[in-house]
Amino acid sequence: MFPIFSFPGFPLRKAAYQALDTLVDVAFSYLDPSQLVRELSAGLTDQDDIIMAAYQILYKLSIAHPVELCRVLDTLPQKMMVNERCDRGQTSEGERRENRVAWHPLF
Repeated sequence: MFPIFSFPGFPLRKAAYQALDTLVDVAFSYLDPSQLVRELSAGLTDQDDIIMAAYQILYKLSIAHPVELCRVLDTLPQKMMVNERCDRGQTSEGERRENRVAWHPLF
C-alpha cells in the first residue's frame, strides 16, 4: 500500500476557509474588511487548497464589495501585488506551480 500523508490541522484550516467564504457571501456586513484581509493573507502561504480558497474569497470580495477591498489593498502581501511571471529558461515544476498560484489576473 501507499502511505497517506496528511498535514497537521489541514482539514480544520480548509473547513475554516470554507466557513469564511460562506460568511462573505451571507453576512459580509458583520465582518471587518481589514481583519478579513489580514486573515486571508495568512492563507496565501499555506497549502495549495488553502491558497486557492483565499484567492476565491478575494475574488468574491472584488466582485461583491470592491470599495471595501480597495480600502485595504495596502495590507495585502507585496508578493501578491506584483504581477511576476516566470520567464526564465529552465524552471522546476514546483517553481512553475508556485508562479501559477501566485499570479492572479485580479491584481
